Parts: sequence; structure tokens; C-alpha cells
Amino acid sequence: FLSQKIAESEYEMRMEIKPTGVYNSKKYWEDAACQLENQFNCTVGSKLGICKSTHFSVFPLAPIPLIMRLGFLMGDKMRADVYQKTKHPDTWEWQSTELTNNFKVEEKRFESGAGVAIVLSVTAEIEMEAVLKVSSFKTVYILRADRQGDESIKSEKDLSAFWHKCKELCESLKGEEELSIFPSVPVSAAFEMGRRYMLGIYPKMVIYDRDGEFFETLTIGD
Repeated sequence: FLSQKIAESEYEMRMEIKPTGVYNSKKYWEDAACQLENQFNCTVGSKLGICKSTHFSVFPLAPIPLIMRLGFLMGDKMRADVYQKTKHPDTWEWQSTELTNNFKVEEKRFESGAGVAIVLSVTAEIEMEAVLKVSSFKTVYILRADRQGDESIKSEKDLSAFWHKCKELCESLKGEEELSIFPSVPVSAAFEMGRRYMLGIYPKMVIYDRDGEFFETLTIGD
């Protein structure tokens, strides 16, 4: 049988994050993380305090690092579905019920350097030169979609395929202390990465964003 989720109210639970400072500054992201956690506790946290079985539908519009952090705060024990905004048509509805894309991982090793990076080239290709400007990594893993672009994830099956490829990669890197994450992903993928992160099992993830060049933003698992 088919079940239908019915909203308990016509009003959404809205979290608006308005950090101060320059976008690529440490102050901006510290402020953003603090606001997000406070609003999360006031909205989602208070709702769970009333009803532990609440099922959340998440419609994220924010910088990718913040969406990843939101997913981390919610975790996979909380009942939640995430949705993906599309431009054409202008809707939050999934555009397919089938698997429409494939994801694969490429490994690049370097003779010198230290640390491990994961490059998520899903909506767009990230140039290796831009990543290596941040640090001389010893290994870089590139998770790439066969079909890149805004419609790289069109269904829940696409989202599941993306996460399972991420999970395989994270499982193989359990012995690392830290992973540097360079994401070019849809919002649903960003949320799922944070939500499925296994604290104490996966390495700490340092998330980068780009404003011309990449810069450090938030951390998951610290």
C-alpha cells in the first residue's frame, strides 16, 4: 500500500542563518555554525522533545558546508527525508523514480605530500590544481558523477547510489585521522553526507568552499 505524509501544520519550521563577516573568513563560519546549532536546538530539538517519532521533511537552501553540518546535526537516527530543488521545472519534487546516474571513484597518488582529500565532482568538475593549492596531499580521491550538472541527482535512487559510493570510500579510509572535503554537489547529497557520517568511526571531515580559491569552512566529527 502507499502511505502519504501529512503535515501537522501549514507553517514550516524555518531556520534562517545570517552570519556576519567576510564569507571566506573564520569569523563568518564560526558565527554560521553557532547560529545553526542554536536554531536547530530551538526548532528540531524542541519538536523532538515533544514527540520523539516526528518525521521531518528537509528542503535545504544554503551554502553546501552548512547543509552538510545540518545533516550531521540531524543524524541517521532521526526520521527525515531530504528533497532536491530543480529549476526546470521549478519544484522540490523528485524528477524520477528510477536510478538515472552512476558514480565512480578515481584515486590519485602523489610522491610527496601529506593528508587525504576527497573531491566531489558531482555538479561540476573540480580542477586538481585548485585542490593542490590548499595543500600537497599524498592521496586525492575523486568521486565523480557520470552525468554532472544541476540534474546529477534526479531521484531518491540517485541519492542512495551517491551515498553508498561515499560510504565505500569512507569505510576504506577509517585509518586516516582527517579528510579534506572539496564538494561540488547538489543540496540533497550534501545533507546526506552529513547525516550518514559515523562519529567515532569515520575520520574527521574538514569541509572547504570556494570563493575564487578554496578555503576552510566547517568541520564534521571534531
